[in-house]
Amino acid sequence: MDTIDKKPYEKFPVKFNFSNDLDALEVITAHTILCVNAVTGADTLATIIASDSLSSPDVIAVLQNGSLGDKHKITVRVNTSMGNDYEKDVILEVGERMEGVFTKQPNDTFLIAADFSNVMDGTDTLSSQSVTAKRKSDGVFVTNEIIYASGIEGGKPQVLIGVTDGIDKEIYRIVTQVVTTAGYKMESEILMTVQEF
Repeated sequence: MDTIDKKPYEKFPVKFNFSNDLDALEVITAHTILCVNAVTGADTLATIIASDSLSSPDVIAVLQNGSLGDKHKITVRVNTSMGNDYEKDVILEVGERMEGVFTKQPNDTFLIAADFSNVMDGTDTLSSQSVTAKRKSDGVFVTNEIIYASGIEGGKPQVLIGVTDGIDKEIYRIVTQVVTTAGYKMESEILMTVQEF
């Protein structure tokens, strides 16, 4: 069974493709989606699935929300023009994942990039962004001390982030949240270690 990872903030589409199941002239005529908490069995469809649509041979589900550590089983069932029924199951894991790690000296000042090209559709673009920084040792937000600038790089699916300062031997969690013109939400998390060499 395939697994999909997402963070609680994120909202994005996932395609369930049935092309390998269908004959040459067969199309999907109807579909249903079920979503349950993989541990409790509770119905989580309204919480996890924002919307769904059919574009044979694909069923597209827009995923949203979720709580850290939750696992959900998503089942997509289809009926076809030839009277066949097919089903696909995936596990959705809601968690944190790290997109990058780097080390800098306390006095270094430079740009890094939060890149969303691997999760964005080629026709969608970034419309807004926000960046926060939190010290890992005590969970205190230090955005104004660590981030001196941020912005969407013109026409590219990435956010440029200016990093500066920091305390020797501290680790900082830099989180970039974006919204796309299609209304999807994505998040990138980068760990910055400050160390005097």
